[in-house]
This record gives sequence, structure tokens and C-alpha cells, in this order.
Amino acid sequence: MSGFTDAEGYFNVNIVSRSTSFVKFRITFRFVLDQQFEQKILLLIDTLLGTGHVSCRASTNIVYRLIVESFKHLPCIISYFSQFPLKFHKKILFGK
Repeated sequence: MSGFTDAEGYFNVNIVSRSTSFVKFRITFRFVLDQQFEQKILLLIDTLLGTGHVSCRASTNIVYRLIVESFKHLPCIISYFSQFPLKFHKKILFGK
């Protein structure tokens, strides 16, 4: 999974304004991994992590995407990449 992430994955933190609620913003975390034609591999990674959602991206040549969108599952992601570190520039983005 580390190699796939180095090539076709990313981490994202979003801060979204919510003017109609008591808390005026929402923070979300996402881990995203894309692979062309490889739905089965992404489903296996989903099982390995114990979380996530795999779907086919619209308007693509059969590119599948695994998304993990929860701070609840963040420790699983951190644990995996701590044990199997990223190798290239995403290593810096991950913070290791």
C-alpha cells in the first residue's frame, strides 16, 4: 500500500465553513488512493485497514478510488505508514 500511495495516493485535511450551525466550521480528514483497473486490490486494502469506501471514479477510464474519511480511523492509517513508511516526497507530507 505504501508504494501505491507514493504513486497515486494523497492525504487531505479540509476546513469547511458552516454558517448555519453552532460550530462555524467542520474539519475533515481524507486518505485517498486511486488505481486504474484495480478494484480488487483496493478492496483488499480496504479490508486490511478495516475501513474505507471503494468506488469507480466518474468520467475516468475505469479508475477506482479508495477513500477513508474519518478521524476515528486515523490511528489505523498512521500505524500502517509508521510500520511501512512512504519513500518519496509524500514521506515529508506524512510527517515522518
